[in-house]
Amino acid sequence: MKDKRYERAGMLPFRVEECYRKLVESIRAGRLSDQPGQFPRDEHAAKWAGYLAHYVADNTQPHHATIDYQSQTYFAHKRNAPRVHFEMEFRLVDDEHADFPQTRALYWDAFDAALKTVEDLVQTDDLWQATCEVSLLSYDALPLIGLAAMHAAAQAGTPDKPQGPAAEKFDTEAFFRFKGSYLGRDMTVAEMKAHQQAWAVKRIEKLWRKAWDEASAE
Repeated sequence: MKDKRYERAGMLPFRVEECYRKLVESIRAGRLSDQPGQFPRDEHAAKWAGYLAHYVADNTQPHHATIDYQSQTYFAHKRNAPRVHFEMEFRLVDDEHADFPQTRALYWDAFDAALKTVEDLVQTDDLWQATCEVSLLSYDALPLIGLAAMHAAAQAGTPDKPQGPAAEKFDTEAFFRFKGSYLGRDMTVAEMKAHQQAWAVKRIEKLWRKAWDEASAE
């Protein structure tokens, strides 16, 4: 694939299609898990179900829908901007110095509620188109993330014209508690993250079942 436009736009739609196809092929061939004597031994449905889940969940992370994957445009000194992608995706579960118990509880309650109410916002059966639509919808969460990051880093100015240095310490709890608009309603960043991850769960469930049904139909 030599078209530079794909390089800029990303390969996620193609990777989701590939993982789904490999999952169907593995189920159809009866290669459901790692088995001695199976060749290749690691080529099985459990592996491709995991890969598919990974990329489908990646699809709902808003930073994966933009070239500005660290929200640097919201900071005056972009080279010294905080790692907002890390804050959004990993901080609550991957910090050596803090466990954020109250913020984790806040997120968990929001995630539990979202699992009961969130529905898949994309209805097309075309995997490539669906992946693009998820990215486009998730892209709309980026202003909320950027504003929350400015708040958490005490970045002065406006999103269009940030001014002066950001604080050396990023306030993770303030970031997740910041409230703004996404999908036409007000929510905190924690609630937005919970919505996106619940949406990922729904899409993973749908595609796993779809792959099983497709492989079993023949």
